[in-house]
Amino acid sequence: MERFFLYVKRFNTVVIAAGLLGILGLVAWGGAQAGREMLRSEKKTIDVPRYGEEATEVKETFILRPTDFSSKDGAPVFRLMLKGEGRSYEEGRSSDVRNLLFFKDGQEKSKWLFTNQSQVLNRFESLKGDAGEEVLYLETEPAKRNEKSDSRQGSRNVYLVRMSGEGLEKALSEVEMTLRHRVVKDQLEIIYQSSEAVRLAKYSLKNFQKLSDIEVARIESK
Repeated sequence: MERFFLYVKRFNTVVIAAGLLGILGLVAWGGAQAGREMLRSEKKTIDVPRYGEEATEVKETFILRPTDFSSKDGAPVFRLMLKGEGRSYEEGRSSDVRNLLFFKDGQEKSKWLFTNQSQVLNRFESLKGDAGEEVLYLETEPAKRNEKSDSRQGSRNVYLVRMSGEGLEKALSEVEMTLRHRVVKDQLEIIYQSSEAVRLAKYSLKNFQKLSDIEVARIESK
């Protein structure tokens, strides 16, 4: 009988030890998994630019979606859109896009194209000249709810920027409309209407410098 109790005691000791080892093993495995997740997943906080303290009464909700564009090193470009009630913004690029985010991987900070959401990006597309470097062509107009915009309602601004988000240049300011734009070699030609004149402007795609801006015709009002 004493030998039986001795076996039982030894058995209980082995079971308890095995249980403790199992618990320690699970804790160690969980810690290793958490460590791998921390190494694999870098948390990046990106703040959306605001209108400014003078326009805090504006209440709008935004969503972030990817575009088809990316920088030379493959970093994606995202579009910030106004979230509408009962409307889908998954298709189309002219769905009240307010800003572009040029994502930077690693330690480099991601870059917003504009400092606020005061204008609508109603057109943005990639252009490529003979040099092979892509640039973004953008047309914007003041957001309808933005009463503090410096631009008048109904007017358009034209911007050029590199796919990295650097070198933003305002090519045209407050024009009535753009009639056509095209790339010829390493130059961008824009035909636009400003007041009563139709004009042709040319820009270098290498440095965004304005090369010429001439009047094509004048529309006289009666």
